[in-house]
Amino acid sequence: MPTRLTLVALFAAGRTTALFYTGGTEQRGPQNVNGGHNLLGRVIVRTIAEKLSDAIAMPVLPYTPNNASATLPGTVGFTPELLTGVLERLNERSIATGFKTVLLMGDPAPTGPRGSAPNRNAPPRKANGITDIARKASKELDEKLFEMKVDDAVKQIQGVTGH
Repeated sequence: MPTRLTLVALFAAGRTTALFYTGGTEQRGPQNVNGGHNLLGRVIVRTIAEKLSDAIAMPVLPYTPNNASATLPGTVGFTPELLTGVLERLNERSIATGFKTVLLMGDPAPTGPRGSAPNRNAPPRKANGITDIARKASKELDEKLFEMKVDDAVKQIQGVTGH
């Protein structure tokens, strides 16, 4: 995440699309670390931002809706309603601080609002079609397949944002 001064310079250079990625903190079997979607998400969202001419990767949101269970320790998350509120707030504050477009993506997919404004005074959010591509890319970290999936995601984002 850039500093405030770096953001001012990036905005001046036309980088005004915020990319938010929802990860998650849940168990992933005995062989994987809890919260693996957060680790993968950082790589995915940064790679997509690097390939777009107008995007900045924002920090990965580490919680998504899930049901904690004593039989699956390590799973911690939001209710769908709480995630909706968090995503609405991130969208509103991102627009207020200078971003022109806010895209929400993730693995698992964010279940909060997409494609509509959280209130009448906020600019409309643009829906994204990236979630399935990001999910597939995160499961196949083979370098060539990862690049192909990221390139497909970039094309879809460019189609949504017109950049």
